[in-house]
Amino acid sequence: MVTLAISVAVAETIGTMATFVVFALGFGLPLLLLSVLARARQDSVVRFLARHHRGIEVFSGALLIVAGLWDLWVNWESILLTFGV
Repeated sequence: MVTLAISVAVAETIGTMATFVVFALGFGLPLLLLSVLARARQDSVVRFLARHHRGIEVFSGALLIVAGLWDLWVNWESILLTFGV
């Protein structure tokens, strides 16, 4: 909510809220899906995740780096303004 309070314009507020919603869904949806699956299905999903954990970690890490770089690119002007450059 701090990012919402810092927002100046309606368009910026909408963008900030959209980012928050996408982050919340991306973070919470896998946890929700695992808890909704039936017990037998959970076991197979957990086995799959255990077998492929390294690939999942690499993919997730690369996705986080791409998201961070995109966010940096989108907010570069604001960062420069913040530091007075």
